Amino acid sequence: MKKYIVFCLFALCLTGCESNKKNIVDSKSIFKSNVNEVLKIVENDSKIDNKKNYYFIKNKKMNVRKFDIKQDMYIDYTSYDFSNYSFNDGVLMLDENNRTYLSIYSSEYCAVKDYMSEDIEIYDIKNKEKCRLYLYNGNALYANIVFMGDEKSKILYTISNLYDENYAIYTWYKNDNVVENSNHPYLVISGADKANYKVMIKLQDGSSVMTDIVNY
Repeated sequence: MKKYIVFCLFALCLTGCESNKKNIVDSKSIFKSNVNEVLKIVENDSKIDNKKNYYFIKNKKMNVRKFDIKQDMYIDYTSYDFSNYSFNDGVLMLDENNRTYLSIYSSEYCAVKDYMSEDIEIYDIKNKEKCRLYLYNGNALYANIVFMGDEKSKILYTISNLYDENYAIYTWYKNDNVVENSNHPYLVISGADKANYKVMIKLQDGSSVMTDIVNY
């Protein structure tokens, strides 16, 4: 009788493990299938528009960032509703040779593809080393500040090798004090008095970089 009970428990455990494994495989394949659908949307949209736009996924929607000639700046438009997908955030870009860069994240997986790669790679989101390298171009995150505008309209802008702006938190400092509500890659400043500025970029995986100080 004891042997029978042990055998039944083992069989149930085995069945449960196999079912678990199947669910993981199904979940991963569905995620990759959804990512491929998004890639097709972007590639088709780029052919129609004939421009190199930037696509950002956030809050279950994909925005397309297009250059507006009249306003001489990039404008974000909401283009697609992804409420049926499990995406948290992501970015897709095409270079001048129509090669695609892609990094899309869910709570379980990250999908990554560099410009030079043919295939989309899927990793467990806990594999921070694999997922993180595709957040920026190269093996280390770097950033600096450039001045834009004129004496009336002063704007400091962060230049970095970061691809996924949605995956970063920006903290600006003025004379070593945190500037409130400054979670943007840019900072609009006013006043005639000059001050020392710097910005920290922190990724959601905990890695960060601080820029050198600029005086404006």
